[in-house]
Amino acid sequence: MSKLLLGLLSLGRKDGGVLMVYDDAKTRADDGDAGIRRKLAKRSNVQPKILYFLAPDADPAVRSEIAKNPSILVQADEILCRDGNEGVRCRIAEKIARLAPELLASERDRAGDIVTGILETLARDEALKIRQILANELKTTKGVSPSVIEQLARDHDDAVSGPVLKNSPLLSDVFLVEFIESGPVQDALQAISSRKLLTADVADAIVATDDEALITTLLSNKSTQVREETLDRLVDSAADVNAWHAPLVARPALSAGAVTSLSRFVANPCLRN
Repeated sequence: MSKLLLGLLSLGRKDGGVLMVYDDAKTRADDGDAGIRRKLAKRSNVQPKILYFLAPDADPAVRSEIAKNPSILVQADEILCRDGNEGVRCRIAEKIARLAPELLASERDRAGDIVTGILETLARDEALKIRQILANELKTTKGVSPSVIEQLARDHDDAVSGPVLKNSPLLSDVFLVEFIESGPVQDALQAISSRKLLTADVADAIVATDDEALITTLLSNKSTQVREETLDRLVDSAADVNAWHAPLVARPALSAGAVTSLSRFVANPCLRN
């Protein structure tokens, strides 16, 4: 069972010992000394209900410790992901992004909507740092909702969108083609052009931009699938685009006509006959 769900199921964690006596924990949670509450918030053997009680604590240091604690109820994470303190939200982003992909299918049935809601809230956060945390933690995972990844992919800052657009396996061809056709910034398109195992449909959408730099990146991406007819069209336009010559020559499955056309303006001993 994942750590994230331990709190949801009110089991708590019992690292090396039994849960604290409830009345003792409750007394400490009510203590006027913030230091005592902070120490309590760090503990892994406190009942999730107690930690949930501490979530709206007046002291941001207490809330930060609560946010880092994997034993809390995800409902508390739901509160803290909107906390007014950026540091608290960062702790939630780091924890949820790290633990969410560990959810089993059965656990997603019970907590998936809550976790997805938290991630979507954080993906809209005004703080760039928080959105970057999510993008870097989730860029290669398959264990979260595609809606979260798509939201990060549309982010206006390349530090957030770039890692996701380049790496995420959750971005469908339909999404990528529509995204390209929407006219995003150059950096976003470069990230897509660099994706591993880019499909022919997405490659065609990139070629349709008529952007020489993007097409150069695409042709240089050896894992990209490019249709023969698309390559033929590019070869027909490549005579005056020196940057395309080498990657075109290196492309597999050039048609005989493309090879003949290339040989007219590319002096390369490796050019296939």
